Amino acid sequence: MRKLPAFGLTPGLTELFFETSEPANAEVPIADVLARIPVGKYEYAGAMVGGPPSKLAADFTHVVPEGPALLAPATGATDVDPKSTVVKWQPVTKALGGAAVEIVGYQVIVEKDAEQVHSSGFYKPVFSVHLPATATSVTVPAELMESGAPYKFEVLAIEKSGNQTLASGAFQTQ
Repeated sequence: MRKLPAFGLTPGLTELFFETSEPANAEVPIADVLARIPVGKYEYAGAMVGGPPSKLAADFTHVVPEGPALLAPATGATDVDPKSTVVKWQPVTKALGGAAVEIVGYQVIVEKDAEQVHSSGFYKPVFSVHLPATATSVTVPAELMESGAPYKFEVLAIEKSGNQTLASGAFQTQ
């Protein structure tokens, strides 16, 4: 195997995201998941490339927003216009368990439900956008959509501590 020249550079990570595995709630109820992860401050440390170690702390809460109620496209729809695809949802106002929740934003992801376009896996047209808490819809750019293609989509509600819950659906363009 050949090695790429380093050109005096040391590679490193630029992003890190922690999340739990996602068993079905029928299999492992959310209360059981939360019982395994106590509320509190968690500290993390890591070595930095060319610099001193870094430490950070994060507060973990059990405030988990309800999943957004999806309004459009209808799951299973086969007649979505690729030139004017709009994803719509109802605003999330409650956490799981019914308490009020402060949503700071939403993330919407739409992607073609197909194999990777390029063997390296780096090229797959995906629409991903972060929106303010006041948003309840977004139009997908027509340039990212194809006629007669299957798509899947997700709307994530993001709560002020960073906890998020998603709702997902699938549709096909006409």
